[in-house]
Amino acid sequence: MMGVMVSLKSFPSVVTLTLLIAACGAPEEWSQRGSAVESCGGFPLTPSSFEQSIESLSGYEPQEVCEPTPQPGVMAFRDLVLAAYPCTMDGGIARECDVGGVSEHKEGRAWDWMVEVGNEAAEDLISWLLAADAQGEPHAMARRLGVMYIVWNYEVWGAYRADDGWRVYTGDNPHTDHVHISFSWAGARKETSFWSASAELPDTPNTPSDGQSALQGSGCSVGSTPLSSKALSYALSVILLFLLAFRRRD
Repeated sequence: MMGVMVSLKSFPSVVTLTLLIAACGAPEEWSQRGSAVESCGGFPLTPSSFEQSIESLSGYEPQEVCEPTPQPGVMAFRDLVLAAYPCTMDGGIARECDVGGVSEHKEGRAWDWMVEVGNEAAEDLISWLLAADAQGEPHAMARRLGVMYIVWNYEVWGAYRADDGWRVYTGDNPHTDHVHISFSWAGARKETSFWSASAELPDTPNTPSDGQSALQGSGCSVGSTPLSSKALSYALSVILLFLLAFRRRD
């Protein structure tokens, strides 16, 4: 009887340990993109002041040639975003010439940010890009970065049609698992005022590239995503076996 009582006293610890094993011991049961913005940090990574006046909204500059080399402004923006939201992923900048139709990816000036609908990180970043600044300038960060248009969750926002707000996107891909951001040539070349700020932006060491997951090497982060049904079933099964093994025998 005493042995049973001692074992039952350890029951809360067994429950905790079992849940941790279910979460960390089976990484395939976890979402690779994360879901809680609290686990991913957040914007703004905004300089304290700018040396140049804010730009006008970008005009429409569609792809004209195919030179799929990632442009410096797009790579720098990608690194900032992935550093701010380390539970999200890089979907790539460049695209081969024979893949799909007209796309700024083929000029290295568009980026796909892998984040699913429901992840607050997407709304957080988009709100930061399109918000007014302290001087009341609308779409301030989008203008300073040279953002040309954004496609997200069946909608598109274009700097060249900003007065229309978000419009229905009629392309084949609904963009529910990633945000597409295209840049003007000035933004892509890192020639806009955001990059000439008087205060340096935070360093972004160890940011992923070439489509690698931002979660690699991050370890298990309990709280970044909910346990899957399979993981919970595993945990409950182990707890049930514990109770059966140590139940009082007649």
